[in-house]
Parts: sequence; structure tokens; C-alpha cells
Amino acid sequence: MRPGRDRQLGGSLFASVLMLVIMLAGAMPLAAQTSVPGATPQGTPVAQGFVLVATIGADEWREPLPAVAPGVDLGDRSLLEALREGGFVIYFRHAATDTGYDQNVDLAYCATQRNLSQRGKDQSVEIGDGFETLGIPVGEVRSSEYCRAKETAALAFGEVELDPNLTPVVDVVDEDEEARKAAALVELLSTSPEPGTNRVIVAHQANIAAVLPDLELDEGEAAVFLPLE
Repeated sequence: MRPGRDRQLGGSLFASVLMLVIMLAGAMPLAAQTSVPGATPQGTPVAQGFVLVATIGADEWREPLPAVAPGVDLGDRSLLEALREGGFVIYFRHAATDTGYDQNVDLAYCATQRNLSQRGKDQSVEIGDGFETLGIPVGEVRSSEYCRAKETAALAFGEVELDPNLTPVVDVVDEDEEARKAAALVELLSTSPEPGTNRVIVAHQANIAAVLPDLELDEGEAAVFLPLE
């Protein structure tokens, strides 16, 4: 084929590909193209369905609550005022634990697991007292099946629903299962709770790290998320 013909076909192919890219970009959902105004340093995109608003230590559930993350806009409300109105998902890492280790874990037997220390039990009660004193409404409470997580939830909030999707994969590496559970957590963080309430989740560092690798919570610390769905 003649060089001129090669150039002509090459130019036509390039134009076609460019047009296809433009069309696809235009067809993408807005959520996949933009970022939330005021997103946190973790850069949570709209496509993920939530924004990290603040982190709150186990002993910080009192007035005034810590400041919101840089760039997060709650209008003319303080964080406490916003939480009192409901609509947030509050993710807790379980409270402080003892020096034991998970060994041959059987979820039915706490003796095979690392459990709450007395300090962790006290933290859990303190968290619950803080919510009650501050008037923060709690609706759904979900917990990992591990004893340290469900005990934290029960001591702080009373009734708790055990959610297998919040239980880290035990003893084996199963990337498909881990990915499925991470997707389930994203859905919980992205879905608004019942009106006038806040959803509480109590789980582990591993769960939240699978979704936001740069977010590290101390034992008993909470991350407050605003769902966008």
C-alpha cells in the first residue's frame, strides 16, 4: 500500500478512536467523573458513595466534638448538631483489647480470640454514655461476629445485629471473599440510615483499610461518614 494511503487510514483510525473516547467519557455517570467538594485527604470520590467527615476518639464523645475534616462543609451546623439530626454512618474500630492473640479462631468461643481488656469495656460504656448525654440518635447497630467487636457494640449501644460481612476472613487468604466483604462495607457506608437516626458499625481496622487504605483508627476510635445515596 502506498505511504499516502497508510497515512490516510491511520488518520481516520485515530479520529475514530478519539471520537469513541469522547463518546464514552460523555456517557460515564457524573459520579464516576467528579470528586466530592470538600473531600478529605483520603480523596473519597462520589463514585464510592460517601465522604469522611471526622474521626472521634473513644474518649472524645463530649462537647465540643472534634473538628470536621478540612474542606468538609456542614453548612451552618456544628458536627454535633448534624449528628443530632441523623443521617450519618459511624464506623467504630472495636475498643481496647487484651494482650492475647487470635488462635485457631472459633467465632462461637471467645477464648480463641483477642478480647476486650477492662479498659476496652470501660471505653465501650463511656462511648454509649457519651451518645446518650449528647443526644445523638442511634438506629441500626451492626457488628462483626468477633467477640471484641460485638461486646463493644453491646456495651455501648445495647441491641446489636451481627453481620457476617463485617467479619474478616478467618485464617485463610481468600481475595474474592475479601473483595465481596469490602463491597458490602462500601454499600453500608454509602446508604443513608433511617431518617432521624445514625447507623453504627463496629468492626476492625482490616475492614476499613480494605476500603480506605490511608485511614488508620485506634482501638475505640470512630470515623464518621456522610452517605451520598
